[in-house]
Amino acid sequence: MNAERNQTSAELTAAFEAVTATDPDEPSSFTIFPSAEFDLQSMGFVRLEDALDALVTPDSFVAFEHQDSPRMYLGAKGPGAFVLLTLAYDTGGTLDLAASYRLHGSETELAAFAEDARAAFQALLERYALPFRSGKGHALFLPILRVKGTDAHIEWDLGLPTSTPWLLNRFTGVLEDESGATAMVAWLFVLNTPAYEADINAHQG
Repeated sequence: MNAERNQTSAELTAAFEAVTATDPDEPSSFTIFPSAEFDLQSMGFVRLEDALDALVTPDSFVAFEHQDSPRMYLGAKGPGAFVLLTLAYDTGGTLDLAASYRLHGSETELAAFAEDARAAFQALLERYALPFRSGKGHALFLPILRVKGTDAHIEWDLGLPTSTPWLLNRFTGVLEDESGATAMVAWLFVLNTPAYEADINAHQG
């Protein structure tokens, strides 16, 4: 039996509150560039123009900031048949549009997600995120992680599963200190791709 504890819903909420920026610029004030990995990270379920719309003219948005991490923006737009949640990183005057996700639910849930991008992101993680190793427990989300070596070796450090397909979402950079180069992995979460795909496919048509 694994005695290591997973991050609870209350802890996830507290983590979000700790990194929420108090007076962020509007996403529409940035020049926005889609990431080369947008289709991969969005798993092919969201068109780029729809993702841009949810970021530039959202019903709600939130920005997270923490230490050396670039700001992460989340824009939510709905309700319609689902809410779109678009994720982007502030890379210094521009936003790198990284991914966009669909969230389904009841009319009440969709209205709440559209009105609160942070709540929509928490729902995404609680529904589909895989816990990864973090210190003495497991987390669904981390604002920053420093890893010796390169991005290619992150999965070994996190103890990610080999039996379940997953998608690693993160912003990666390099920090220099007296001990040398360290990979900086920001805004880290891991999605269970079969669970997400099954839910989206169940609502198609």
